[in-house]
Amino acid sequence: MGFVLDYLTISDSLCNTFSYSSTGLVLVTDAIAALGLPPGLHKLGPMQVEINQEKATLLGTNTLAGR
Repeated sequence: MGFVLDYLTISDSLCNTFSYSSTGLVLVTDAIAALGLPPGLHKLGPMQVEINQEKATLLGTNTLAGR
């Protein structure tokens, strides 16, 4: 079983539980190319992406960018 520990799709408490486990845990990021860009509008491939302090969404929607 795998989880994306992004604090958006999984609760904070569950993310923290997995983050502090000492054995048998492998973390894999689902970071997108926009990681580290400042807040605002950006083009990510063919998508217009709006980045704020918490997440990157397709412009005008609540859909997380990167798929």
